[in-house]
Amino acid sequence: MRIGKIITLIGAILGLLSILLSLFIPEFLSWYRIEASGYGITGGVYLTGFGTFSTTGAISSINEIWIFELIGGIFVILGSILCIASIIKKSRVARIIGGIWILLGPIIFLIHIISNISDFSEIVEIVGGGSVVNVFWGSVNESGVTTSWGLWIGFFLAVGGGILGLVGRVKV
Repeated sequence: MRIGKIITLIGAILGLLSILLSLFIPEFLSWYRIEASGYGITGGVYLTGFGTFSTTGAISSINEIWIFELIGGIFVILGSILCIASIIKKSRVARIIGGIWILLGPIIFLIHIISNISDFSEIVEIVGGGSVVNVFWGSVNESGVTTSWGLWIGFFLAVGGGILGLVGRVKV
């Protein structure tokens, strides 16, 4: 197997892992996380490629976010499948399209974050983070409770998978 195919396969696997692992262990591998911890208790909101998991009961404004998570997750999964199929069928064009589709998932998610900064700021405030200056990442410690938020590991796995899917085509 050529190095380009191996790189593409690794990219496809990373894309799939960014979705699957974020569903099974969202606290560690979600695409975006807002988490508050203090006094021995940790709670948060974890956005993945296919849904939102909340360990706090006070979150109601996350209901409209799910559609962008779902669209992003579908692009990552379809792109990963297309990359794997392109290796089997030896299609360089499909490899490029697969890599682009994997990247489109996190890009759509990121565009949604940018266009709805006030919604994300509101969620951070509900969880206990106070006023948010930077919605992409941050941390606040108030009254013994630390609230942190930001793009998380699953998001970067998907981005890395898309980049490797594209680089695998170039390296063929």
